[in-house]
Amino acid sequence: MQKHWDLTEGSIYKNILVFSLPLLIGSLLQNLYNVINSIWLGRFVGPEALAAVSASFFIVFIIVSMIMGFSMAVSILVAQYVGARRFKDIKELMDTANILALVSAVSLTLFGILISEWLLHLVQTPPEVFPLAKNYLNIFFLGFFFIFSYNLVVGLLRGYGDTRTPLYFLVYSLILNALLDPLFIIVLDWGVSGAALATLISQALSFFLGANYLKKKYKPLSIWSYKYNRDITKTIVKLGLPFSIQQFAVSTGMLVVSSLVNSLGTIIMAAFGAGSRIDALIMTPFHAISMATSTVTGQHIGAQKYDRIKAIVRASSLIVILIALTMASLIYGFAPYLIGIFVTEPEVISEGVRYLRIISFSYFPLGWTFALSGIMRGAGVVLPPTIISIITLWLIRVPGAYYLNKTLALGAGGIWWAIVASATLSILLTWGYLWLVPLEKTKPIDLVATRK
Repeated sequence: MQKHWDLTEGSIYKNILVFSLPLLIGSLLQNLYNVINSIWLGRFVGPEALAAVSASFFIVFIIVSMIMGFSMAVSILVAQYVGARRFKDIKELMDTANILALVSAVSLTLFGILISEWLLHLVQTPPEVFPLAKNYLNIFFLGFFFIFSYNLVVGLLRGYGDTRTPLYFLVYSLILNALLDPLFIIVLDWGVSGAALATLISQALSFFLGANYLKKKYKPLSIWSYKYNRDITKTIVKLGLPFSIQQFAVSTGMLVVSSLVNSLGTIIMAAFGAGSRIDALIMTPFHAISMATSTVTGQHIGAQKYDRIKAIVRASSLIVILIALTMASLIYGFAPYLIGIFVTEPEVISEGVRYLRIISFSYFPLGWTFALSGIMRGAGVVLPPTIISIITLWLIRVPGAYYLNKTLALGAGGIWWAIVASATLSILLTWGYLWLVPLEKTKPIDLVATRK
């Protein structure tokens, strides 16, 4: 029997915390790729290099976020199979997912390189940083296969309840990235392109470590085994597509906001670039809790232990509320020191501090929304979180950013407050849905039972 971790027994608080801690550390390490690159570029190359990476950041974020929908679908399916003790079905799932990952990676690599200039024009990248941003983006596109396949391995292990092993892969890749950055950026004088190449090589290492581990510890599962199954493909798409659509809608909305930020000049761009790196690190606990609750809920659904779902809601809610209040307080107080890690220009630091202090008010509602949405997805309720995200983004964040920035002439601060407003509406709508349609009455789709 393939080894797995039973998350349906024992304390739910303990299961969520123990399961999410490696996810949290792993997410922090993932974000450290960008942080390390930003520090080297901002301090040793200049604001233009940092602005170039910032211009590319949200394009990268859109694509990676959509890939996470694929990984999440695999993770939840595996979790339900594990809960139902149907381990043989996981081999068929893995073989089909490998084909989807390969085809998607090759297609997106070719397409991404072809439209990279158009994407950068779309976000109004300033002419002085355009060539740097294009080089960074094209190198990123070349690493799609490693990103897709690595996330597939991680999603599978997460479904088994194993979040520790991927952490080791990331530690090794981060060490490699930290060694390659100064070599490529400073010694070889490759600048922005060197930072992108260092990240690509490090991601390749993570993939090969994951593929090798899977082959040795989870036979007969393999990242190199391909066998297409139409029914499994439909199930993956049915579960993962709404999340990918949500991530695309959210990311494109952020892209629109980023375009508005870019129109305000290099100082605001650099401040936003540095601030968003810190903001991304702060959000990692909420992403970790969301992924943890999805897997915990998925195993409960597979084991048909529906009576414990309410306890998962209570436990995850309390955890994220405590984290959010703590993080918001720390960020508000230490914002100047945090921004100063990335840049030294006083004007950029001032704008970055304003960004962090305003955005800190969004941590509480956004973190809570993440936790509840993770539970819903783990139960197979995938559409409501998607609809809520689209509503809050396109009815509040995007139009609000333009209105507060342009009409009321609040500048960049107006954009930041629009983000806070959309986060607040998201938790109100999420709780409104759960109050009108309690989770135990939504008849979650039992994805295990749908396959014979």
